[in-house]
Amino acid sequence: MHLEQAIYGNPGQGGFRWLARSPGFRDEWLEPARDLCTRFGDRPTGVACPEALLVVPLNQHKRQQAIIRVADQGEEETGRPGALLFRLLIVPQPLYVQLGADPFRLDETYEPDWQARQVLPSLSCTLSPPLLPTVERLARILDVAPERTAWLLGSAQILVDGGKVWLERPQPEPRLVRELWELLPYSTRAELRLATFCFGNAHQLHLAVAPPQRRGEFAHFTPEEAAGEYPEGHYELALQTAVESGDQAGLEALLLRRSRRQTWHMGLLLLLVMVVVAFLSRLPTIGSPTPTEPPAVQATMPNFETIPAFDIPSALEAKRRTAELVRELGDTGDTPADLDRALAKHLKPRYPTADVGVMQNSARQLRALLWKFGIADADNPHLGVAELFERIREALDRRE
Repeated sequence: MHLEQAIYGNPGQGGFRWLARSPGFRDEWLEPARDLCTRFGDRPTGVACPEALLVVPLNQHKRQQAIIRVADQGEEETGRPGALLFRLLIVPQPLYVQLGADPFRLDETYEPDWQARQVLPSLSCTLSPPLLPTVERLARILDVAPERTAWLLGSAQILVDGGKVWLERPQPEPRLVRELWELLPYSTRAELRLATFCFGNAHQLHLAVAPPQRRGEFAHFTPEEAAGEYPEGHYELALQTAVESGDQAGLEALLLRRSRRQTWHMGLLLLLVMVVVAFLSRLPTIGSPTPTEPPAVQATMPNFETIPAFDIPSALEAKRRTAELVRELGDTGDTPADLDRALAKHLKPRYPTADVGVMQNSARQLRALLWKFGIADADNPHLGVAELFERIREALDRRE
């Protein structure tokens, strides 16, 4: 998987413009990406932006996340902040979710080259899904002054409830924002827009730090002093209880819970299924079903791109199961490519020249692997991680 990047700004003369971009940064991205930069806001008098992180969808389709590093480039001779530059890192939404919706990690992994002009490299993303934080890590975050602890827990509950939080600061506040981010469920993170500093709220942010001059634009947000007094909710209480009692399993269940939006969508989907089933049950049976021949195994790889990527819990489970099975087969590794190599020593591939590495994520690689060895149900979108590995083990049990 490759990530595309670009730099936008106004160094010297000539006005704001695109200074450099990678080969895969599409032309149709230029206009919405420019809008993201210009909506950062007009600089209030005397306010510097040494470095800030802005995370918003690239456009209304929300298929890509734009992780934007914003920074002044030094100072002018008069002492005023220098030119403001934007480095945009474009991350496909499924990959963003798979990597724990952690823009801080992505931004730090791929440092911007502010001096680049014309051409930037496409970036190869080799990051693995993150490990879930430990209770010890979150205990250290919360073991601070009581008012700060109250703000962190109250703000987490506000964001989980669908509210918005802002901090009034004359400069960026990356550490505090990042600590709050670590307290949030992964599903909630993936839906939020944040800025560790900004000059306005044109992006309709959920979590923001902004200078006092922009107080009016955040009137409908919960300010810092009110967040600490927010009524204690279920999530805040459960999080605090898990951390204080050292309940790692309880903490992980909290961080992997569905968001409010996902729960609402799931309810609507179940209601729709019930309506369809009720309608079909009233239809008369016409004749008897005609037996059909099982479909022949396809000679070309099915289009696994239509099957969604694993969510974080499934990705972690697939990695664990892969490592276990590879080890049982007398080999080492925990990737689909490692499993491909190990299976080839025990099963005869139906399509030996097929390369599972051409798929862009582990979910599709695993299904491509089943297809390569002629294992049934590779393209069944309803099978989860456990069922896919069950099919592999059944094939191994049938070997001569």
